[in-house]
Amino acid sequence: MNNKIIIFCISLFFILIAAFCSPLLLMGLDDAVSDAGGAVLNETADGLSAVETTLQPAEKESAEQPVSEFTAEPPAGLEPPLITEDTATEEIKTEEITTEEIKIKAEEITAVTVTAPPPTASIRSISIFKGQSVKALDFIYNIKNSVPVSVRYRNTPDFTVTGTREVYIILEDLNGKTTEYKTELTITADTTPPVISGVKDKTVTAGGTVSYREGVSVTDDCDPNVQLNVDSSAVNLNAAGVYTVVYSAADASGNKTEVRSTITVENVDMALVNRLADDILAKIIKNNMSKKEKAKAIYDWVNNRMTYSTRNPVREPVQGAYGAFVRGAGDCYTYMSASRVLLTRAGIENLTLSRQGGTTEHYWNLVNTGEGWYHFDVTPTPGNLITSSRRFMFTETRAEQFTEILAGSRPNYYVYDKSAVPETVR
Repeated sequence: MNNKIIIFCISLFFILIAAFCSPLLLMGLDDAVSDAGGAVLNETADGLSAVETTLQPAEKESAEQPVSEFTAEPPAGLEPPLITEDTATEEIKTEEITTEEIKIKAEEITAVTVTAPPPTASIRSISIFKGQSVKALDFIYNIKNSVPVSVRYRNTPDFTVTGTREVYIILEDLNGKTTEYKTELTITADTTPPVISGVKDKTVTAGGTVSYREGVSVTDDCDPNVQLNVDSSAVNLNAAGVYTVVYSAADASGNKTEVRSTITVENVDMALVNRLADDILAKIIKNNMSKKEKAKAIYDWVNNRMTYSTRNPVREPVQGAYGAFVRGAGDCYTYMSASRVLLTRAGIENLTLSRQGGTTEHYWNLVNTGEGWYHFDVTPTPGNLITSSRRFMFTETRAEQFTEILAGSRPNYYVYDKSAVPETVR
């Protein structure tokens, strides 16, 4: 503000000088013109034109310059002001506005408030089963509002009473503006019981195990958390007999379902094993097969079915064969027992061999399909040094060669008592 006052004073100073000097100059110029004019007029009647003709071009131009365009130069060393007379005047007017006038102007300003509309949305009706619940927000979709909106019931309905009733949904935004919608809620009684699927009758040998829940499931049309219950308390897996297992389920509405199955516990005997063997042969043997082709089909079935395992080994042919047919796992005795039963039931002559000497036991078969006795060993060898295709009906010479190959890991692999069996093909 001080700088503006200084500039204003300087400008005013020059304006006053210009205003003061202009009359003096005009008076001097008039006197000079009068003197010159008088002299000319005294000499000739045409003196005015004579005076104009005697003036030099430069002097004539100075005489014709308007006096109002005269400007005064500022004193040496002083910069000319950077404001015009109008600007200075405007500055003066600004300085003259009082605090009281500012207050009056402020009071004349009117505040403008933008009013947001209340929230809106689309609403739907809902149907549920008795015992289920639904949130107020589930009735609402496509909410339109510039700020977050909360949704609530005017009065929370009773979800345990069936029928159709009106419900009121309230939308409220952060500014406290609300909108209320009316819709309908229908509650119906659930009368459909759960569905239990996959229950089957099962047969197991004495001492065996049963997975009662395997392959069994339960579903319900409105209760996603329905539970399956299994009552097997009447089953005795250690005694032969027929037992009942009860499967049951109840949904949230109290609807119940019950399904029963039977568990047959059998003693493992030769008759059972033969039945199992006959079922297998019916699937793999054809009437037009030769004995050798039947022997190969049996070999392939045992080889593909079985997994080598030394867990819970058995040394009884019926138990060994049963383990292969039912569980599909066992050691060399199990492989031999399964092959023995299947070959016998297929009408193929066979014998059992066992290793002599060595550090471990080993069991395999001899078969005669009408061409003499051959070695028949489905059990995989250590490191699979002798592949399965080479162990089907191999000669005595091959048995001796295989024994040499396996000597490092299993000494005496195919060494047996030759005096107790027929002579094999060399």
